[in-house]
Order: sequence, then C-alpha cells, then structure tokens
Amino acid sequence: AFDASRAETMPGVVRIIPMESGVVVVATNTWYAFQAAERIEFTWAPASHPETTDEHRQHIERGFDQEPHYRARDHGDVERALEAAEILEGTYSVPYLAHATMEPLNATALLEDGHLDIWVGNQFPTLAVLVGSRLTGLPKEAVRVHTPYMGGGFGRRFEMDDVEAAVRAAQAMPGRPIRVTYSREEDFSHDAYRPMAAARFRAAVAEGKPLALDLDLSVPSLFFSGHERRRALTGEPEREVPKKDISMTMGAGNQPYQIENYRVTAYRPTHLLPVGWWRSVGESQNCFFQESILDELARAAGVDPLAMRLELLKHAPSRRVLERVAEMSNWGSALPPGRARGLAYAMSTGAATAEVI
Repeated sequence: AFDASRAETMPGVVRIIPMESGVVVVATNTWYAFQAAERIEFTWAPASHPETTDEHRQHIERGFDQEPHYRARDHGDVERALEAAEILEGTYSVPYLAHATMEPLNATALLEDGHLDIWVGNQFPTLAVLVGSRLTGLPKEAVRVHTPYMGGGFGRRFEMDDVEAAVRAAQAMPGRPIRVTYSREEDFSHDAYRPMAAARFRAAVAEGKPLALDLDLSVPSLFFSGHERRRALTGEPEREVPKKDISMTMGAGNQPYQIENYRVTAYRPTHLLPVGWWRSVGESQNCFFQESILDELARAAGVDPLAMRLELLKHAPSRRVLERVAEMSNWGSALPPGRARGLAYAMSTGAATAEVI
C-alpha cells in the first residue's frame, strides 16, 4: 500500500499512477517527479529472499552440495593426480554487481489513436515490441520502437522494466508522451544483477607448473532467471530453456591452458535476486577466479607467473599477447619498495587478452 497525499500537492505533480511493483510519479519535469516520489509513504510486503549479504553468500556456497549442473572440462584423471600430491585448496567469492550505466534507465511512450510508440535505448527491440503489444492489447504491427543511442547498456538494456513502466504510464494518460526516468538509487536497487558467485579449487603443482586443477563454480543461472522475467512480461507460452547454461563457466572451462589433469564443474543454486547479462557475462567472475588461482599455483611452485603461463600455453596469439604486455610493463625489472606487478590473461569471447597492473 502507499499514501501519496503529501506528494499529490507538491509543485509540478500531475498524477501518481499505481503499478504492481510501485508507482510512477508524473510531473512537469524530472526533478519535481523525483522530489514527489520521496514524499510517498510506502508499506512494503516482506521480501521473498534473505535480507543480508551473508545469507545470500551462504545460499550460493550451499550450491556446492547439490548435484553438478554440468561439467565444462574434464581432462586427464584429476582425482588420481591429487591423491599422489600435496593439495593446495581455497575458495573465492564475488558479490552482486549492478550495471551502473552512465545514463540512468529511462523510456518514453505515447499511446494515441490505436498506436503505441516507444523511444528507448535498448538491446532487444523485438522484445520491446512484444512487451508493448501484450500490455496494451494492440497487435504487434501497431507498436513502433524507436532505438536511439544509449549511454551504456552492458546487458542492462536487455531488460524491459523501464519499457513496462513507460507503457503503463502512457496507458493511464493516452495522448500524452510520458518519459519515465529512474533515479540513480532506483537504477541500482532494481537491476538484474551480475550474479553473486563462488569458486572453490583443489590443485597440485610439480616441476614448476600445475599438475592438476579441480575448479568448482557455484552461480545462479542467467538463462533461467532471464527466461522467467521475459515470460512474465510477454505472456508467451512456456519454452524449454537450454538445459546447460554455458554462461556459468565462461572464462574458466574454455581457457587454452594445457594442464594435464584439469576439471571445471558448474553448480546451479536457485537465484534469489534477479540476475542478468552483465558486461562480460560469466567471464566477469570466472577469469578473476581462474587467474587468481593460477597466481597461487605459481607462488606454490616457486616460479614466475608469466613464465608459468607461457609454459602452459601453446596457442600462438595468446603467447604473443602475454609477451607484449610483459615487454610494455618491463616485467621482471626491479621495483621500488612497496610496489608490485600483477599479471592476468584470458581467452575472452574468442580474443586473447592480457594485462599487467
């Protein structure tokens, strides 16, 4: 429920439109709308998910107790190699991340004379048409989506919540174009986030390089979470989603490192918050996990991190990229006290990449 009595009398306020998930404040300019929204008193139902970050992290880590979702890589005999060696092991985790695009989320809609026009920077125009058609009951041919340049997308404008809000507002005020703009706070708190994820590894080194690496990844599925949202917005019938969500192991299961005993396994806990495509998708967290682990193994083996990676890579473009960043950063030269260099490599969406910090 909500009480908008204070907001309704504020300067510039034209109308307050209820929606299932909140309200749209229509005013003569964006600032007036933002100020009025702050004066509305809301009564919220209990959340359907735990309230703390720690509880969410525990939920993700419990994913390792489930049956594996799929195995992205399984070379050699990892178990046998680990039985015969001293095992190194550890865990990593990463938090939810919002997209934080430069341009806050916004969309404009006009419903007039049996036609719906939507102006929105987006990454999925055909989905915007479906959403507009379903919400208004108009045929798809009566919905026109105009796609201007956008101030950053990174997967956030693959979502359609801004389109839904603008269309519902336009339905309440036909004949007038309504532009819905999220405040920056709303932009951060109503995202489809990069998933919280966890990694655990067991490994062994011998003769200056990894002998075995067993990497487990626990991360909610982007495919399943996104599928639920799209179905809710478009009303389309249930479709079978891919049984294997390859985004869960992107950046880990597909690296060209030549490790004799090498296994990467994905575990799928249920999603608590909505999760979605975020910039580099699964590579965002998995390259961090894998490269951090390789640095640990280089340290355990007592070898230079660059030399170890070059030893593990036969892929010529990858070797050249690593050699080039080493040259550019004067890798191996003396550093002042309190200074260090860090190296990372990844085969990222088909491109060999590397950086030194």
